Amino acid sequence: KSRIMNLKSLINTEGATIVDVREPGEFRTGHIEGSVNLPLSQLMQQTDQYRAMSRPLILVCRSGNRSGMVTQFLRARGLEEVYNGGAWDEVNDLVARKAA
Repeated sequence: KSRIMNLKSLINTEGATIVDVREPGEFRTGHIEGSVNLPLSQLMQQTDQYRAMSRPLILVCRSGNRSGMVTQFLRARGLEEVYNGGAWDEVNDLVARKAA
């Protein structure tokens, strides 16, 4: 329960950015409205883009694996307020409830 509550409060934080780290083809099949697509496969080239984004950053993918890897990578490089949101469809449900 607490993970979902924490995720809800992060999503509701002013300036929160949701980043989908799936590949563009996966992103096109469905994604969270307003989310940014920065694929894991291009992470090394995109670190500066992450640094420039409004925080907190909530990273999502299909299952939470890739977003977890990106979260660890970014935190290891000194980025703060970076969180693994897990599966995009679960976070999408929370976003949809916020909008309702």
